[in-house]
Amino acid sequence: SLTRVRVPTDDSDEKTWFLNDFDDSTWREGFGGTGYEIQSGYENMIGKDLDVRDSMFERSTSVYVRIPFEIEDPEKIREAGELTLGIRFDDGFVAYLNGEEIARANAPTDIGWNATSTGPNGDGAAVQFARFNLGKKSALLREGENLLAIQVLNVAPESTDLLCMAELRVGNHDIIK
Repeated sequence: SLTRVRVPTDDSDEKTWFLNDFDDSTWREGFGGTGYEIQSGYENMIGKDLDVRDSMFERSTSVYVRIPFEIEDPEKIREAGELTLGIRFDDGFVAYLNGEEIARANAPTDIGWNATSTGPNGDGAAVQFARFNLGKKSALLREGENLLAIQVLNVAPESTDLLCMAELRVGNHDIIK
């Protein structure tokens, strides 16, 4: 899915960047995972246009990720089973669906623009999809344009890598892959 990313440099958008009507037209966009790799491990998972090394490494611990997607019949999707978020992440994240928080891991209670992960998610775990059963959160899906937004967090600015790849599924059906 098309993904748009931006590394925030101040708090100007921290309360609005994850909302559907936010204007992300100036953000970098591409396909694949978001992140960077200084050594080796994630380089094949990161989309060439979504590599945020230059703006994050030794500068920042947080990046905003927006993945818009279309749904024709949300009721049909809700009837197909439970909504699941699958996410590969290094080191933490907070995810939103259509502006509502749906999942988090290794994230502080206060998720400001410059938030830092509360702990590491090692490379071995980060390359596996962590699955979050969203249950009734499928009620957030709507006909037309939807948005999965994820604030990805690193443990420190000097961390040598960062990764975020997400999928939304209902039963065996991919909504976002």
